[in-house]
Amino acid sequence: MLALAPARNRLHVMEMKPAFEEATRGRGEDELYKIAKTMLALPDTSMKDYIDAEQAAERLRDGYADYFSRYDAD
Repeated sequence: MLALAPARNRLHVMEMKPAFEEATRGRGEDELYKIAKTMLALPDTSMKDYIDAEQAAERLRDGYADYFSRYDAD
């Protein structure tokens, strides 16, 4: 799971940063919570990194689906 953390971060930045920018537009630095400051300070995710992260997340979903299709507790 730790190996997937960077992939999740790349997804979150690409998907959430625009919403943070919109929600905080016009606000002063002293009005922002730490999470907003952190998100806005992160570098943008490149399209290649985003696609790699999306594919890694899809492999994880497929792995869970496969596991539970074989070992589901009925």
